[in-house]
Amino acid sequence: MKLGVTASIDLSALNHNISFVRKRAGEHREIMAMIKSNAYGHGLVAIAQEMTSVDRLGVATIDEAFSLRQAGISKPIVVMIGFIFMEELKLLFHLQVETVIHSIEQIKLLERFDREKVSTPLKVWLKVDTGMHRLGFSLKDFPQAYRRLSQISIIQQPISLATHLADADNPDLLFTQTQIKLFDRLTHSLPGKKSICNSAAVLAYPQAFYHTVRPGIMLYGISPFPGKVGSALGLKPVMQFSAPIIAINRLRPGDKVGYGGTWQCQRQIRAGVVGVGYGDGYPRHIKPETSVWCKGRLCSILGRVSMNMIVIDLSDQDNVQIGDSVILWGDQLPVEKIACSAGTISYELLTQLTDRVKFNYLKNDE
Repeated sequence: MKLGVTASIDLSALNHNISFVRKRAGEHREIMAMIKSNAYGHGLVAIAQEMTSVDRLGVATIDEAFSLRQAGISKPIVVMIGFIFMEELKLLFHLQVETVIHSIEQIKLLERFDREKVSTPLKVWLKVDTGMHRLGFSLKDFPQAYRRLSQISIIQQPISLATHLADADNPDLLFTQTQIKLFDRLTHSLPGKKSICNSAAVLAYPQAFYHTVRPGIMLYGISPFPGKVGSALGLKPVMQFSAPIIAINRLRPGDKVGYGGTWQCQRQIRAGVVGVGYGDGYPRHIKPETSVWCKGRLCSILGRVSMNMIVIDLSDQDNVQIGDSVILWGDQLPVEKIACSAGTISYELLTQLTDRVKFNYLKNDE
């Protein structure tokens, strides 16, 4: 039986990209691999199980960390959003995972925590806000936060330090260079691991590698830079998103296709109906005549994307049959280009795949 809507995950490509980061950052630096949001849509547990060569796993929430521990993942895990309630803090200790500290309320909860219940100190990453203005202590409040954390016995010392770059994918380097300088000025005399580099910075700011790099989107073979694709940077796409042709129709001049009849035939064509749509995570607001890949050729989408179907132009492709696979993005058709056609970014396309999509994990010899 042929598969329906499928995300084929190439684990060899994933390992290629990890090796790329390792070579880029240097063997002596740690890699904290970001696998938040279901590993950028690639499957949280399956991707974590494959990432044996990284040093840490970065997740957004405690729920994600819990899922990994339940699956038997013993590697160090860092919860980037951290905790806001005492029960969450207790769970962090129970799971033996690391956490980011970004607010005074978190420090107060740590100060109130029952020390007698702690057998292993909690490893934390103290976050400073150098310009993102999302999470983290201001430059003014950072020293006091550091001092208070240093005095809490249930915190593992020395404290690790981090910030987040807001504009590292911008060809204008000024803002990012300012963030790096602020972080360095604030932390250069402090012990402990330091981390600042996301994917874009791993590629563009080697002066900011410090002890630990935090690659995300590049691990999945995708460029963090607008207007570029991952393959041009030496990365390999990990996901191929595909669906089968479920019907083939002959359309005549004047025939309209799809809801609203927004596309009209100018000549007789052969049209394929593909069993995929926005109900699977394919973007509805895609530009007219965006391409898909079918049997070695690009084919245009005709009309609007429906919940579970799209129609494509199969003119001059008489070899295409019902059941043949159509690639929505992958090796032959970078997801970055599809995201551009949809007026969004590749991150959104990858993370919005629905539970209708079947995941198929492959490992091929490189």
